Amino acid sequence: MAGLQELIYKLEEGGGAKWVRISVALLLIVGVGALFNYRCYRNFETPDAMDNAQLARNIALGKGFTTGFIKPFDVFLLQEQMKRQGLDEKTVLKGAVPDISNAPLYPLIVAGLFKLLPEKMFEISETRKEPFSTYLPERVVAIFNQLLFAAAVGIVFLIARKLFDVQTAWLSAAFLVGGDVFWRFTVSGMNTSLLILLFLILTWLLLQIEAGVSSETKSSPGALVLKCFLAGLVLGLGMLTRYSFGFFVLPVVVFLVVWARPVRIAGPAVALVAMLLVFSPWAIRNIRVVGNPFGSAPYSALEETSLFPGETLPRSLDFKAVRGTDGAVSGLMEFGAIAKEMGRKLTTNLRGMVEKDVPGMGSSWAIAFFLPGLLLPFMNPSIGRLRWFLLMAVPVALLIHAGSRTFRVTENPDINGDALLIVVVPMILVFGAGFFMVLLDQIILPFRPLRYVIQGGAVCLFSLALMFHLMPPRTNPVAYPPYFPPLFGQIGKWMHPEEMLMSDVPWAVAWYGDRRAMWLTLDSSEDFYFVNDALKTVGIVYLTPRTLDARFHSGMWKQTRSWGRFASDIFSRGEVPTGFPLRKVPPGFLDSGQLLLSNWERWRGTSQR
Repeated sequence: MAGLQELIYKLEEGGGAKWVRISVALLLIVGVGALFNYRCYRNFETPDAMDNAQLARNIALGKGFTTGFIKPFDVFLLQEQMKRQGLDEKTVLKGAVPDISNAPLYPLIVAGLFKLLPEKMFEISETRKEPFSTYLPERVVAIFNQLLFAAAVGIVFLIARKLFDVQTAWLSAAFLVGGDVFWRFTVSGMNTSLLILLFLILTWLLLQIEAGVSSETKSSPGALVLKCFLAGLVLGLGMLTRYSFGFFVLPVVVFLVVWARPVRIAGPAVALVAMLLVFSPWAIRNIRVVGNPFGSAPYSALEETSLFPGETLPRSLDFKAVRGTDGAVSGLMEFGAIAKEMGRKLTTNLRGMVEKDVPGMGSSWAIAFFLPGLLLPFMNPSIGRLRWFLLMAVPVALLIHAGSRTFRVTENPDINGDALLIVVVPMILVFGAGFFMVLLDQIILPFRPLRYVIQGGAVCLFSLALMFHLMPPRTNPVAYPPYFPPLFGQIGKWMHPEEMLMSDVPWAVAWYGDRRAMWLTLDSSEDFYFVNDALKTVGIVYLTPRTLDARFHSGMWKQTRSWGRFASDIFSRGEVPTGFPLRKVPPGFLDSGQLLLSNWERWRGTSQR
C-alpha cells in the first residue's frame, strides 16, 4: 500500500509528473496528427513538392542531382555556360540534365527516406475494386515532415520556458500544435517544416549566446565563439534548404555585434565563416554547372513583373525573349528598367502582404492579438534582446517573401514554396503567449482552476481554423484538377526512359510518371520547333485543365501563338493543325477535358524503336 501511495505521489507532485505531462503532450501531437492525416490529408498539389520529390528519387537511384522537370529558361542558362566552356550547347538535353533550381539539403534527406522504401511502393495503380486515393511515398514524406514539426514544438517549449515560465511554454506549444497552416505544410511535401525547425534552432543558439553574456555564470569567450560557429552552421544548412534563408544572416550579425559584446568581432566573423563553409561546396558545383552560386533561383525576383508576367521567365528559351499577353517580343531590358520593375513588384507585394498576410499569419485572425507581444516591455533583458532579433527577422522575411513572389502564390495562395514569413511565426506565437499570460495575471479570478479554463479557451480560439478543417466533409486526397497520379503513371509507361515530353504540369509528369518533361515553351510554333528540331525530339505534348480551363479570350484566343489558342483550334476544328509533328490522339482524350498528342500510337502497345 505504501508503495502505491509513493507511486501516486511521484506521478502527481514528484519527478514523475514531468514525464506524465510530456507523455500527454506527445499523445496529443500524435493524436492531432493522426486525425489530420485521416480527415485532411491531400496528395501533393504544388510544383515545388513534386519537383523536390522527383529530384530526391533521382538521387536515391544514384543519378545525382539531375532533374526530370526541365524549365526552358534553365536550358538557356545551361547552354550559355556550355558556350563559355567551349562545348556544343545543342547537346544540353542529350544526357541527364543537372538541377539548377533547387537547394540540395531537403531533396537529399528525402532521398535517404526513399532509399528505405521498397521499389514497389513507387508503383501507381488503380483498379475498379481499388480506386486510387493516395500515393505511399508522399505519405512517407508527410510523416517525416510531421516529425520535424513535433521537434519544432519541443524547441518552442524550451525557448518559451527559458524566456518566461513553464505555463507560457505549454501555452506556446499548444498554440503551435493548434495552427492549421503548420499541419497543412507538413503534408504539402515542401521543405517549410525543415526551415521552421532550423530557424527555431538558430533562435535557441542565439538565446544561449545571450545567456552566456548576461547571466551570472558567464560563458568563456571560447564557448561563445563555439556557439556562434554553430549558429553559422545552422544558417548554412538553412541556405542549403532554401537560398533565401541566408538573408537571416543580417539580423543574426546585428544581434551578435550588439549583444555578444565579449565576441562582437570574432563571433559574427566565425558565424559567417561557418555559413560559407557549409554552403561553399554546393556554390562551387553551381558555378561549374551554370556559372553562378545560386543557379537559376535569383532570376525568380524578375518573375511576376511587367517584363516577365506570370510564367514567362521560366518558360522562356532566351532571356531577351520578353513576351507580354499580346505575344510581343522585346529586346533585353536595361538594368535600370529591370531594377525599376523589381522595385515596383516589391512595393506592390508588400502592400498586399501588410494588408492580408501579416494579420493572417498562422492561418487564424487570432494572430493579430499576439502581435502586441512583440512590443510589450518585459523585465527580463533576455526577452527584450531576443525580441529585437525577431523584430529584425520579420521585416527581412517580409521583404524576401515579397521580392521573390512567383506564379506559385497565384496557383496556391496559402501553401506555396515562396512562403518565408511562416518560418518566423512560431517565435511570434511565443511572444504572443507571453503577452497573453501578462494580461491573465492582471485579472483577479475567484478560483485558480478558472485560469486554466481561460488558457484552454485561448487555445481553442486560436485553433478554430484547424477545428473546422477537421470537421466533415472529409478532404478529397486526390488533387484533381489537374493532378491524377494514375494518368501520369500511364503516360510514363507509354514513353521510353530516354524520351522527353512537353507539358503544362511537367513537375507532375516527372514525379508520378518518372519521365523527363519540359515545361511548355512560350509558344506552340517557333520555340517548340526549336526544341523539337535542334535540341531533342518531343514525343508527347500533354495539356491539362491548367491550360485548357484558361479564360477563353485573354488566355487562349487573344494570344495567337499560345498553347491555349493551339488547343482551342484543335477542339473547335476536331483536328491537329497541318504540319504539327505530333498528330496521334489516344481514344477518348478529346472528350476528357485534356489533350495529349503523340508522334506515334504508343497506347496500342507496339514499339517504333
